[in-house]
Amino acid sequence: MSDPIRTLRQATQSLVGRRCLGVVGGWGSYLSIEFEPAYIRRRPVDNSKMVAALRNHMGEVSLFLTDAAWRLTRGRRILVGSLDKLRSRHEQAAIRALAGLRVVVVELVEPGWMLKVSFTRGIALEVFPVSSEFCEGVDGYSVLLPRRTFSVLPGGRVGVEQSKRWQRMRVPVVPGKSGHRR
Repeated sequence: MSDPIRTLRQATQSLVGRRCLGVVGGWGSYLSIEFEPAYIRRRPVDNSKMVAALRNHMGEVSLFLTDAAWRLTRGRRILVGSLDKLRSRHEQAAIRALAGLRVVVVELVEPGWMLKVSFTRGIALEVFPVSSEFCEGVDGYSVLLPRRTFSVLPGGRVGVEQSKRWQRMRVPVVPGKSGHRR
């Protein structure tokens, strides 16, 4: 297997140019962001927190934030962060505003592989893994590709594992024609 840090850089850089399909905010700091191209799911997801488009479709690439601090910013303003409850209309609107935006720049910063994803319209997602090497069983964030998953682990370690994400994908969706196949 190649160097995990190099492959993490490649995985995060694969987001550049991709359009965000949608975002799902979960409990606590959990956040899942799906990126194009869209695929029809083999089985629709029964989750009322998901926008309708993501119940039936998934992105080829996903960024999944678990136990990391994160915030969405525009300029010098923090729009929403991982300590917000994501219950108010304002908080939900802030995370859903990513849908349709393209990634223009991705930066990884040591130590701990802080991640900054800059989108069109001046919005940025900043992710701060906060666990030391002594914390067990906690991931900061993961980049899920069809066949591999890259995770930032406690203490800035990087994990790479095989993924079966592609098994949940059925067929690609033709851009601009919701539900149609290529």
